[in-house]
Amino acid sequence: MSFLSQTEIYHFDLMSIPPDGDTGYIIECDLIYPDHLHPLHSDYPLAPTEHFDISVNFEMLSPFAIPFIDKEWKSSKKLIPNLHNKKKYVTHYRNLQFYLNHENSPNFILSTTPLA
Repeated sequence: MSFLSQTEIYHFDLMSIPPDGDTGYIIECDLIYPDHLHPLHSDYPLAPTEHFDISVNFEMLSPFAIPFIDKEWKSSKKLIPNLHNKKKYVTHYRNLQFYLNHENSPNFILSTTPLA
């Protein structure tokens, strides 16, 4: 494993990397989820995150899930699809290519400047 130099990062072209290439990349980036995509993606948003301020509690369980819990069940953090902007989002380059190429998200924005 190695990290890219600042020059390599500057010249990095995500969309030119073949999906079946010999080299893979884990990318940390900022993503902006534009408001106009929210209605299109509300059923299944791209770029899920683990929310540290949201835990799945009993009230959030579906009627299907309730019979499967036992007395030792407790609230837990989960990977949750959401429509929020992402700061320092870490993902595999193929996921990021998918997010940027997805037919319903031609305007999904990979921020070139860090989000405040």
